[in-house]
Amino acid sequence: KLCYLSIVICFLFSLANFSKKNDTFLIVCALMFTVIADTFLVLLHATNLVIAMVSFCIVQLFYFVRILLKSDKKRNITNVAVRILLFVALLIVSFVSNAENSSFLIVISLFYFANLICNVIFAFISKTKNILFAFGLLLFLFCDIFVGLPFLIEFFNLSSTSFLYQLNSIDFNVVWLFYLPSQVMIAISAKKTTCNFLVCKW
Repeated sequence: KLCYLSIVICFLFSLANFSKKNDTFLIVCALMFTVIADTFLVLLHATNLVIAMVSFCIVQLFYFVRILLKSDKKRNITNVAVRILLFVALLIVSFVSNAENSSFLIVISLFYFANLICNVIFAFISKTKNILFAFGLLLFLFCDIFVGLPFLIEFFNLSSTSFLYQLNSIDFNVVWLFYLPSQVMIAISAKKTTCNFLVCKW
């Protein structure tokens, strides 16, 4: 409950710093859907994974739009193309590897993961970089890697001696170690008074 409350606080922080003059609207919307996703995942103990994953997909799409607004047209075309190619590639690998376990949940999870990876990459190479936002997305990616480990182990029927199985068996909540700081960074990244060395051009 404390973990869930911390995500709600991040959303309220972004809402308190809402301004029509910048892109805080996108952050507010993204964090709102993050709260919705975590309501099903954390508060309701994963009662509906499909709703949670669809919500997280919407979150990444809001971040995608934010990145588009900070980049030039040529880079945006590349962004969209890479995003589509990565999603298709992940679908093909998933289907070829284990077609019997294919489901709508896996498809939207791959869509989410493809968008998250691209958001991380293009947030760092954006023409107008927001360092807190970029590192927030990177920690988000690390978090979801650990979230997805149990599903990968089950999907590919990995043995208990495999590296991924051992990594998943770490007796520590690594997910929240990455997740909470990521949401804090993303929420703060929209605040216009953020120090110049955190929001800058490279």
